[in-house]
Amino acid sequence: MYIEIKHRDIQNAVRSVSRVVQKNPQLSVLGCIVLSAKNNKVKVRSTNLEVGIEYTLPGKVTEEGVIAIPAAVLTSFVSTLKGDGVLSLKGDGDILTAKTKFGSTKIKTISAEDFPTLPKASGNTFTIPALKLSQSFNSVAFCASPSMIRPELASVFLKGTEEGLISVATDSFRLAEKKVPLEKSNEFDPILIPARNIPDILTILDGEETVSVSLDEHNVTFDTGSRFITSRLTTGNFPDYTQILPKSYVTHATILTQDILDALKKIAIFSDSFSKVSIDVSPKEKKFILLAQNMDIGETIETVQAALEGDDMAINFNHKYISDVYGVIQSDSTQLSFAGPGKPLRIQGIGDTSFVYIVMPMNR
Repeated sequence: MYIEIKHRDIQNAVRSVSRVVQKNPQLSVLGCIVLSAKNNKVKVRSTNLEVGIEYTLPGKVTEEGVIAIPAAVLTSFVSTLKGDGVLSLKGDGDILTAKTKFGSTKIKTISAEDFPTLPKASGNTFTIPALKLSQSFNSVAFCASPSMIRPELASVFLKGTEEGLISVATDSFRLAEKKVPLEKSNEFDPILIPARNIPDILTILDGEETVSVSLDEHNVTFDTGSRFITSRLTTGNFPDYTQILPKSYVTHATILTQDILDALKKIAIFSDSFSKVSIDVSPKEKKFILLAQNMDIGETIETVQAALEGDDMAINFNHKYISDVYGVIQSDSTQLSFAGPGKPLRIQGIGDTSFVYIVMPMNR
């Protein structure tokens, strides 16, 4: 193999595909990044058998071939490349010679013969704007469980409806649902994508206009033309989350987003080991109060200006679960709606009904 390729192209591709390389593989080639060259195209790929990524780069291919390079070595090497120069790569046996205008490097390679073919879903295929898909994943993935004890809760639920995409994630303590409208209907049955694969999918979508999505019973693939990622799906049934969503609310508080963020930052300093915040809402007295107590540090009481309506309410929550949603909500004002004592809290940005966030109260 002999190719010439731009520094920036190979750096971006290697950085992305290295994310899914197995750390301690039983099969040595799974710890590698594979380069294949043909028809003036260079494909850069890796897999950990659950998710696989492939980048297709323009390059000058003088001699076709396929090589596997230990990912740690290749990643470190390409990070040293400077400027907008051109890198030449020549494979000869188990040695790859890499040349820049600054010097020459020899890297030992591994046979790519046992590298698996990246599976591509062969079922329903449709094309959607990449930004819409990114919005779906970004809005909910943070709610997925970090534990694999219940794989369905460590996944993102994705469904195509006549109106658009519905994405949901929950760890049983909080839940986020995002509805993204699409100009063209792409209906499909719900699938569960492992949440740990979502950051890699988002990397593939970044900066792209459209993405082709293919689904089958076991895999989902996202193909932008120059970037490709395939992920195994989670087997299992997502909980009927619509049963969790309260049907009515007894108290509403509308607050400037920055005001509640400022209060939550101080609450975080004084909260206990359970991250508890006590919320006391009194529409009659026009008070919205946050309280945190820590026996070792002290306590803080924060009064936040809010437009209030409904019944008086005193209830406890994990303040981290409330703070987390503000990485998604972009509205200047936020509405907190309480379903009642011992019942969930709904948080929504004012003017944005496409996103719903539910937090369960604390028992203690």
